[in-house]
Amino acid sequence: MKIVTTTLAIMAALCLSAHGQARQKQPSRFYIYGGYDYYTDNSEFKGVGAGLGWNFNRYLGLQAGAQFLNSSIPNVGNSGYDFSANNTIFYGEAKLSWPVTSRFSLFGTAGLANGDNEATLTQIGTSSGFNASQNATGYRVGVGAEYWITQYVGLRASWHQQNVGGVMRDINGGLAFRF
Repeated sequence: MKIVTTTLAIMAALCLSAHGQARQKQPSRFYIYGGYDYYTDNSEFKGVGAGLGWNFNRYLGLQAGAQFLNSSIPNVGNSGYDFSANNTIFYGEAKLSWPVTSRFSLFGTAGLANGDNEATLTQIGTSSGFNASQNATGYRVGVGAEYWITQYVGLRASWHQQNVGGVMRDINGGLAFRF
């Protein structure tokens, strides 16, 4: 009798646990992400980026974001001038995903980007120098991967090429969150 009672108690506990897991809230299709950007061309740009996205299904989504970049080179080529540059890039793109497993997917993106670019060349020891700024719009394409550690927290890495006043390529790594 004890064996039957114990078996029934275990089965009831397992059924309740399974029922509770089935009722767990699924994450929404909305996500945010952020990460560190490193530009792989000769520009020496580094910075941070963040964005948000919406997945229509497992394969297709839209995302938009921004990158805030800067570069500083003291005494460029022993010229007596310091160089600094700041770029802010806003973008919107379509995202096409290929779910390899339930937690890991590869993706490709394509869209538009707009960049505000400012560069300053200052003579060392003075406040005189040259300043230039530019606003440009162009394309943005990329590939990447996502790995969801939990239903709500994931790791994300990507490579992009964009043309906002000149072709630039970056590598990005960071975190993503679903709600």
